[in-house]
Amino acid sequence: MQKSLKRLRDDGWTVAVHNDYRLNGEPHTFWLFTKNGRAVKGEGSTDEEALAEIEHRAFGPVAEVLSLGKGQDVRIRVGAETRSLPIVRLEGKGLSVAVLDALGDWKLLEEAGRAMARLVPQEAQALLMPDGKAQALLHVVGRETSLPTVVARKSLKPWAKEPVISASAESVTTAGTQTLYLDASAGWLRGLKVAFVDDVVSTGGSLAAAKILISKAGAEYVGAVAMFTEGAKIGS
Repeated sequence: MQKSLKRLRDDGWTVAVHNDYRLNGEPHTFWLFTKNGRAVKGEGSTDEEALAEIEHRAFGPVAEVLSLGKGQDVRIRVGAETRSLPIVRLEGKGLSVAVLDALGDWKLLEEAGRAMARLVPQEAQALLMPDGKAQALLHVVGRETSLPTVVARKSLKPWAKEPVISASAESVTTAGTQTLYLDASAGWLRGLKVAFVDDVVSTGGSLAAAKILISKAGAEYVGAVAMFTEGAKIGS
């Protein structure tokens, strides 16, 4: 217990709440730590159990692959949430991928966003994410880091304000070429350092397009954060 407390305190975390109580007649404990506006909590039947949960949330990976299931699925864990992802064969692409469809899954995205926030490069001044099913992730990361956010559209909207900038690249989950767009309303990005946010980075197509888009916007790309990467290792 003391080792866990020291590790957290050495990293700048402060105890905000610590309560011991009984749950269904059994001893239970709750801890809450805060740091720079962030909060992590842990609870369990012992202090060691609760602090282990907090350490995992404060220092552990954003997500973990637990197992490859017999039914051709992948079992994952993100914070306290676990999910099974189907493996889908992409016709014409020559490969199969585990599909993470987080649309509407606020519990999963909340856990992931809080964990990803601590990985955002310290020099980042803004966050950019492609339009898509996990877009709520950007809200959580933005809230946790207090950084302004912008969504790169995947189609040109009728209300887009000129000038519009765009960048294209091949994406494993999109048929043909994927194009990302920013209109004049994103002009505030100019001169800022921007980090890229996404749920999954596979071949790096969306990331490559985002880097070009950020440059065209007069900003500087400083890194990327994602829940998962899959496939061959790519550059940063």
